[in-house]
Amino acid sequence: MVPISITTNRAAYGPDDAIAVTVHNTLSTPIYGMDTQASCSILSLQHQASGAWQPSQVAQCPQKRPARPVKIEAGGTYTATITAGYPGMARLSFPTGSYRLVLTYTTSPDGIPSANGGGIVTSSPFSVR
Repeated sequence: MVPISITTNRAAYGPDDAIAVTVHNTLSTPIYGMDTQASCSILSLQHQASGAWQPSQVAQCPQKRPARPVKIEAGGTYTATITAGYPGMARLSFPTGSYRLVLTYTTSPDGIPSANGGGIVTSSPFSVR
């Protein structure tokens, strides 16, 4: 079993659909991710372009504050809904293509998650058509 998993509710979406996502932490310790990412969640959104994964700007977070850590307890889950546009402000559509969600996390409540000081986990790719 993967210690941390990111799953979406479907493998394919329409351009105006919301993406329901669940992060499950099966580690024996809590993990922490920083909010204000895609749709103000702890997950970043990437799209595939020319065979490489690139950051996507289609699901912005309009928060004008520093990011805060969000704790996922050992054995716990975190859920989010990713939508195109700015939550509560502007509704956009997802461009067609392949996407994935990325969680950068740490096991320290005082640490800032990064590739060097924590872990990274990705969802399976999903498509927008």
